Amino acid sequence: MLAGQTRPFTPDWIAERYERDPGTGRKTEVPTEVHAIEATLASNWGYGKFGEHKSRQSWGTLATLAAKYPRSRITYHIVCPAEPPAETRAYIENEVIAAAKASGAQVRVVWRVVGFLSGAAALGGVA
Repeated sequence: MLAGQTRPFTPDWIAERYERDPGTGRKTEVPTEVHAIEATLASNWGYGKFGEHKSRQSWGTLATLAAKYPRSRITYHIVCPAEPPAETRAYIENEVIAAAKASGAQVRVVWRVVGFLSGAAALGGVA
């Protein structure tokens, strides 16, 4: 957990994928894959309080997932109505993914553009 944090960050949704033991047919105890989904309107994580929150949240969420699922492949899906700017992409690659991999996690981040922005949000405001 991050300094000052009182509870672990969790994504909006988690899906675990298990394999079947070939001998017993039962599912394995540890998931082979974990898909975490985070929905956000903030694409610029360097802009304002909400953007700063998202940058801390992404790092904290992957740290929590890496600790909970140390032997699983983790895919962190970020769903947003806009592409991230270069600075946000660099932060995700150089800080978030690097920290998770340094702990031994098998992690990747996928940014999915879904929906659209309108009004103030399209002009840089965060809803």
